[in-house]
Amino acid sequence: MNNEQIEIEAKQSARRRRLRTTWKIVRYVFIALVIVVNVAIVWRLCSSSDPSSMSRLLINDRIYDAFEENNEDLKIFRQYHDTITRVERNYGYFSITDSIFIPDAEQAQVVFRYNNSTLDSVAKDYNLDEPLSRDEVHFDVSLVIVYKDGSKVRIQADKEYLHDTKTFYNYYRYNFDSVKIDESVRYVFVDIYYLDDLDYEKQSYGTLWIYDSDKKKIDISLSGADRNALVEYGKAKAPLVK
Repeated sequence: MNNEQIEIEAKQSARRRRLRTTWKIVRYVFIALVIVVNVAIVWRLCSSSDPSSMSRLLINDRIYDAFEENNEDLKIFRQYHDTITRVERNYGYFSITDSIFIPDAEQAQVVFRYNNSTLDSVAKDYNLDEPLSRDEVHFDVSLVIVYKDGSKVRIQADKEYLHDTKTFYNYYRYNFDSVKIDESVRYVFVDIYYLDDLDYEKQSYGTLWIYDSDKKKIDISLSGADRNALVEYGKAKAPLVK
């Protein structure tokens, strides 16, 4: 092999090494991008899931009495509906991340969620000088039962509620008493109003459906944690024995 052939072979060998190096870099960059995207997806899913505090039942005398009357058990069901407001005027503002009905206690409980960006949007919608504080309650959340005869009834949430925050989300768990779901009920939905513009004669700021008589009821079991909480509530409620 003469010098010219040796030089050509060296150049070709160097080119092959550069190509291998380039492909390794491209491969590693692609793998890194895949990892970053998957981590971002997992983080987003975890950050948008409800905090554990929102999974606890709100307990009062009504639900405890039903629990006691039914041999320390409760029938509970839910339905699955679109959980986020999607019309143009409030797209993505509000969501109901969980809603359950407790027929034995004639109760409904819902988890109401909104993003911090919703507070900025509300300030813009109402031409406020400053964005709303995350530390204050800004919305009225009520339940509306629509009957098959066309009549409606609005039910206010109990004064006691659970509140929590997670990353950029704000959560409230509300309880509603005197919610009787029978054959006369057609729909149940949640109405949301801005507190400084609370007028039930006006269109709600947001509305989300949580019950439709044509949809299947999904039975769920009373959790061990909620059962224990109900038992402890009963102990605290019982008069002291001397």
